[in-house]
Amino acid sequence: MERTIIFNPEGDRETSKRKIVFGNPTNIMELNNVKYQWAFDLYKTMGFTNFWIPEEIPMHEDRKQYEKELSEYERRAY
Repeated sequence: MERTIIFNPEGDRETSKRKIVFGNPTNIMELNNVKYQWAFDLYKTMGFTNFWIPEEIPMHEDRKQYEKELSEYERRAY
């Protein structure tokens, strides 16, 4: 079995030289310096707006409903 190298230390890191086909990539996904601004904007939209944390969303009413209004079957589902 031939050994496959995951990281290419000789790869091009400069965004203007990155190519998917016939390129010389490092094989590392770099999001700090992207070639296309639209792709980075889409990444930010998808990554930063598609989640929530409990500190930002009040869950008091949800907890009350979970404890008093849901059946055992419904609680088990969650």
